[in-house]
Amino acid sequence: MKRMNLLLGLGFGLLAWASIALGHAAPVGQGAQGPLLLRLHMHVNDVHNMRMTANQQITQTINGQEIKLNQTIGMGFRFNVLNVTPDGAASMKITYRSVRFRMEGPQGVMEYDSEHPPATLPPGMQGFAAMVGQSFTMLITPEGRVLEVKGMDALVQRVLDKSGVPEGPARASMEKMLKQTFGEEGFKEMMGQMVGIYPSQPVNIGDTWMQHVALTRGFPLVMDTQYKLTGRSQGLAQVAVQSAIKSNPQAEPLEFGPVKVKLDLSGEQNGTMEIAEATGWMRRGTLHQKLSGTMNGAQEGTTISGQMALEGTTTITSD
Repeated sequence: MKRMNLLLGLGFGLLAWASIALGHAAPVGQGAQGPLLLRLHMHVNDVHNMRMTANQQITQTINGQEIKLNQTIGMGFRFNVLNVTPDGAASMKITYRSVRFRMEGPQGVMEYDSEHPPATLPPGMQGFAAMVGQSFTMLITPEGRVLEVKGMDALVQRVLDKSGVPEGPARASMEKMLKQTFGEEGFKEMMGQMVGIYPSQPVNIGDTWMQHVALTRGFPLVMDTQYKLTGRSQGLAQVAVQSAIKSNPQAEPLEFGPVKVKLDLSGEQNGTMEIAEATGWMRRGTLHQKLSGTMNGAQEGTTISGQMALEGTTTITSD
């Protein structure tokens, strides 16, 4: 159950990052007073550093037992633009520069900070430590369509090898889940859905547009998001975000070793983004998430049922 709690929290943390971190891929201005065409505009050898922090409070009531978790997931990234095609698609190398994880729950505190590493790695933190320095590449169009992801399968395997999970059914299940979500095809689906934030035409202040996301892999969610251009100042575009979120009923149950869990969650997300118009790069962003619902599953003939609630805030800063 401890590993299930950890993976659930990590999965929601990474989805929170996904819904905002590459939502930065945005605008090219058409003049201070004219409409704004939202597109990614990168150049070869561009380098951007980004830091994401997700603070979450998770409450689970499983078979009558309440479990409260407070966790922080922090990640630092470097984006190197390797190539830009004539039609503007950018090939980017994305490297994990730093990782921070802290979970406080009934079994105490689990914590790791790669920028201030302990002399001895705490149990269960080997996988987080292994992420630092790892890279993958992604090819993305100016409109936010992900054409290709390379290197995630190998990255997942290296993290798994360092995770400390011994060979056996638990490791096999963990590998399957990680590759479904963060392997190349799963990650392409997640990023491809999350970064497609752009309206089909230039927008003025006050204009809104919608995005529909339906994820089938990993932590499957359906999100309907309204974006609104609320202002433009000193080369930055301000965008408000409002999402309705629910579990994808068509998705398969999550697998945690012998445990299979079906989530039925719903809730909302709201926040703001500030985007540099000259480059289309997000400078700052904040998203607040609130989800609640049920979790039902089975383990070796034993039924697992309960409630789950998550409240969190994801912040992002970038140069």
